[in-house]
Amino acid sequence: MPIETVRQAIAEHEASLEPADMRAVIVELDKVCAVHGTPAGWDGMVDDYLEAFDGVPYDLVQKACKHARLDLKFFPKPAELRAPIRDELSARRDTLRRLRTAEMKAKPAKHQPEPPRERTPEELAAVAAAKEKAMQALSEGPVKAIPAERDDLKPQRDDSAAAARRRVAEGLAGFKRIERNAQPWGA
Repeated sequence: MPIETVRQAIAEHEASLEPADMRAVIVELDKVCAVHGTPAGWDGMVDDYLEAFDGVPYDLVQKACKHARLDLKFFPKPAELRAPIRDELSARRDTLRRLRTAEMKAKPAKHQPEPPRERTPEELAAVAAAKEKAMQALSEGPVKAIPAERDDLKPQRDDSAAAARRRVAEGLAGFKRIERNAQPWGA
């Protein structure tokens, strides 16, 4: 998937998660109050209801308040207002998170590489001359003998404690083990 498509989807999902203006939330809560009546002590509880819709998009605020007006018998608690929209809000946030992950993993559209250009006859002749000169220099130079055995390729001794125990065990492999008595001198 091209990165441009992912970025466009991210922009759309960010727009769908744009928080509602608190004045619009108050208008929707007033509609709920008109149906169920304003509860006693409303002035002290308004902040709790506004907090319930903090960061919630306007379309979900409308959905929650419509549910409260049409389906609930009594004035809802803040949790009852959020309940019908909780899953959809969570799904939108998860989708946005996944799209951002996809953006990090997406690769930008590859540009078509330029086709190789045709070499001119002069360039081809220069390359052939350089190749011939290199081959001549190689054939005229002294031949160096490759050593049959190299010291740097021999295995190195492992001086770790485990290797030391392994070497001792290998050295003692042919000896019989003598059991120790529980009491070295007689009782």
